[in-house]
Amino acid sequence: MQRNILWIFIVAAFGVCHCDDNTDDSRTDDSSSSAEGGSCSGPPYNPVGRMNQKGWFYDPNREECRSFHFGNDNWEKGRNKFQTVTKCRETCRRDVPLYCFKTPQEGKRTRSFPMFWYNPKQGECEDIAASEDADEANVFRNRKTCNSTCRDPELGKCAPSELKDCSSEESDTSYHFDGDTKTCNKAKNGKCGPFTSLDACFQRCGRYIPKKCNMPALTSNHCDIKETRYWYNSTNNKCEEMKGCEDDVTNFRTAEVCWKTCSSEQSSRCLKTPDLGRVRFGWTRYYYNITDNT
Repeated sequence: MQRNILWIFIVAAFGVCHCDDNTDDSRTDDSSSSAEGGSCSGPPYNPVGRMNQKGWFYDPNREECRSFHFGNDNWEKGRNKFQTVTKCRETCRRDVPLYCFKTPQEGKRTRSFPMFWYNPKQGECEDIAASEDADEANVFRNRKTCNSTCRDPELGKCAPSELKDCSSEESDTSYHFDGDTKTCNKAKNGKCGPFTSLDACFQRCGRYIPKKCNMPALTSNHCDIKETRYWYNSTNNKCEEMKGCEDDVTNFRTAEVCWKTCSSEQSSRCLKTPDLGRVRFGWTRYYYNITDNT
């Protein structure tokens, strides 16, 4: 009886401690922040768990569904966490028809007609030989229909139509994606772009830029897999290491790809074949290994 009374006084004085084996300060999200962010904004919803379940989340900075490995396989509605890329696109990219992401089968030239299809990796409508423009097949009779149906909605802020005329009003510095030169530029001559910074433009439109040789050292938020990446420093004309995401669209996976894309043997001796000729006894010479970046 006296022992029970003692415990009552201890509880009243200090409260009750609840132990939770799942507590982890490194968790990437909590229920309150993700609920407020919604399905298509904020970080991927990833409560603590012991699974390594592949899924998808929507990255609003890139306007793209990205793969991600989650701690559990609970696919709750209203969370930035999706079981399939199709579900992610249906929820967060409703203005883009799902068939715009499909790669159509090219037919035989002798039995087909010149058509167009949308290439989401390039952000352009390209020629294709197909027998017909079937419904929801990502095949169109003309480029204009292809552009209006798939290209412009999928490009989003990178589309040509996003460059607005604001000559009659005061405006801050803004930036836009130039589809002809495949780069991000400052808006000029009374025009306003959809981006408030050059970095934001490159982050969103970087996947449509084939030669990433004049871009800042940018990486995406919320990496599924962090790794060493490479970017081309156009100031000193060198490829440099950086930390980034496996699915980055603003840099290079290897030093070799970076060097061969942005430089040449004529402009940098780093790409030249090493001279392994004879040297004097006791001398040590070094060369740059483009494959190992050493």
